[in-house]
Parts: sequence; C-alpha cells; structure tokens
Amino acid sequence: MVFKGKRKKLYTLFAAVFVLTLLGVTFLFPYSSLSLNRTVTYDPDNRMVKEYLQSLTDFKDQYKTKEPDDATAHRNPYILQLFELKWLTSKEPVQMDHQDLDILLLEVKTARQSLMELAFQESYPVHAKIYLKNTIEGCLELEERIEDLQDSKFRSRATLDRQYRNLHVSFINNLGRYSSFYKESRKKE
Repeated sequence: MVFKGKRKKLYTLFAAVFVLTLLGVTFLFPYSSLSLNRTVTYDPDNRMVKEYLQSLTDFKDQYKTKEPDDATAHRNPYILQLFELKWLTSKEPVQMDHQDLDILLLEVKTARQSLMELAFQESYPVHAKIYLKNTIEGCLELEERIEDLQDSKFRSRATLDRQYRNLHVSFINNLGRYSSFYKESRKKE
C-alpha cells in the first residue's frame, strides 16, 4: 500500500510539472508547437496609431478630389485596403495568430501584384516611378517580415512583440511611400 501511495504522488508530480511546462511554454513562446494557444496579443502604441490614422485620412482626402479615369485611380481603393487592416488601425489590443498572418501576407502580395501591374501598364513622371519602385520594395520587405513572423516558433513573446511593432512601422513607412507615389502620379509629365 505504501508503494502505491508513492507511485500516485510521483504521477501527480509528473503531471503537475508537465502542465506547468506547457503553461510556461504557452506564455513564453506563444507560436511554439507545444503552445496551447498560438496567438499573440499585439498592443499598439496609441500615439503611433493616431498618427497613422491621420496620415491615412489625409491620403484619402487627397485622392477623393477630382480623379482622372486611369488604372492608378481604379486600383487605389484596392491597394488602400491593405493600409486599413484592423490590426493597423485599432488602438485596442488585437489577437494575431498564424491564420491572421496568412491573410496579411496574401493582402500584401495582392497589393504588390497590383503595383507591379501599374509599373508595367502606366507611364509616370520620373519621381512617381521612383516612389512606385520604393513602394514595391516596401511590399517585399513587408512580405519578408510577415514570413519571418510565421517562422517564429522558438521566439519569445517579447521578441514577437518587437517584430509586430517593427512590422507596424514598416506599414506606416510604406503608406508614406505609396502616398508620395500617388501624389506624384497625379502630376503631368
């Protein structure tokens, strides 16, 4: 009987250590294969989001003015969707998991494809071409950052938070590039 009591205590101890290990891995390494909840809560800097929303509003006001009927104007609302994603515009914390990253990557690739089509279909002033090239390169950078987040099984929560912040800043920078491209594309050669 004494032997069965020790065995039961040993099993209980192993179970407790196992559960605590899983909880620790889930908290410290949220995208790990052993994590019970593979999500990260991204809590954006409210000042950064406020400035981003202002830039987005300014851009929307700029393009709502009298528009010529061309491919750039037609594609603009679809490209703009990339910059209006919830996690970029929300001042509240947002849950991000691998499915969200897949959707985000698809959005960026779609926008990049549209920009590349514009590069080959339309003729732009010199400065607009430079900004378009920079915007396309910015989309490639965004894709790399998102893919890096997707492959981050062994990164800590703090590292993932920093990566999400850097991704957010990259989106802000790319909105600036795209806005500059759009403004320059409206100018006559």
